[in-house]
Amino acid sequence: MAYNLGTNYSLERLNLAILYEEIEINEEIEPYRMRVRYTRHGPVMTDLKSWDRLNNFFILPKTRSEFPENMGFTVLALRRTALEPGTLQQAILELDRARNFEEIREALRQWDVPGQNIVYADVDGNIGYQCPGLYPLRARGSGLAPVPGWSDEYEWQGFVPFEQLPYVYNPRKGQSRFKNAFFYLFKEPDNLFWDARGTPDKRETRDDILVEAFRKGYRAAVDRLGDKKDKWKWGKVHR
Repeated sequence: MAYNLGTNYSLERLNLAILYEEIEINEEIEPYRMRVRYTRHGPVMTDLKSWDRLNNFFILPKTRSEFPENMGFTVLALRRTALEPGTLQQAILELDRARNFEEIREALRQWDVPGQNIVYADVDGNIGYQCPGLYPLRARGSGLAPVPGWSDEYEWQGFVPFEQLPYVYNPRKGQSRFKNAFFYLFKEPDNLFWDARGTPDKRETRDDILVEAFRKGYRAAVDRLGDKKDKWKWGKVHR
């Protein structure tokens, strides 16, 4: 999240909290005292000394229309799932007590961060896979670049429900690997994971993604081999 404290954005709404952390250092008499600023979206990263030399820096997404012209950020804050109140320790305790795959999955409901690929096997020969974690649902944006912190248009709208996270149990081929997640998603055409990052104002389904993939593949083939499909040869297509 990016903020410019020189704009008309309300400082009261920014709700900037200032804390001082004391860090004890070996063989030093006085602790290191560090100022930490928090916004409603998380800690301010631009307070770090490594940002000093950047001074008037710009980190903008491809579409700059959301930002004032020639705006240099004075505050860059980080919102991260790991900084939310978590239940990871509870998940680990429940995993230690789990006796089957169903109980493993129930335990992993509490696994918030970091996102993982969990594989399962038991003495009876059963195997499985579960992808746990918190994956934000954004009102707009992809999370790949800073967005305006003064706007509510980019707020998180919750997280992907656990029931929509990929998992498999005793796959038909007898192998449990990360790519099994794709086969699970393929059978869930409306799963949120099909939504494309590059189109924040549209919600894609599996069929939308497949159609667009075939269109791109066809256009690439026409560019390389010409538009007369009866002249195409498989050797050229695959070369």
